Amino acid sequence: MPVFEVHENIEIKRLKYIQLRRSSFFGRLINYFYFTFAVGIRLREFRKYKAIIVYSNPPMLPIIAALAKKFFKTKVVFVSYDVYPEIARITNSASKNSIITRVMKIINKVVFKRITKVIALSNEMKEFLFNNRLTLSEK
Repeated sequence: MPVFEVHENIEIKRLKYIQLRRSSFFGRLINYFYFTFAVGIRLREFRKYKAIIVYSNPPMLPIIAALAKKFFKTKVVFVSYDVYPEIARITNSASKNSIITRVMKIINKVVFKRITKVIALSNEMKEFLFNNRLTLSEK
């Protein structure tokens, strides 16, 4: 796949980054942080974008989009495939009081204050996000 292409007048830039084995917890964790870091060092590029579509995976990535909204007023559309830290707790990847759980709760507060739109993939996901992420003024 090419790193850069134009499709129907839309510029597509793909980011090359180190990818470790996803079957190990630490491999996934390093991949998540490295990819988020690789996107984060390109934050200034976001100032020229009207909108950013960001997914819930890797779970730290939406914080970069939230920063783009704060600094450059870029619209942010958040597509929720998973909910963190809840999915990590259900799969026993993180405990209720782990650092990962606490960090994800902070990230969620920052992200959901700044996103422009949320896309939920099901009515159950929509209900969960309304009940657990969005403030009363956002409902």
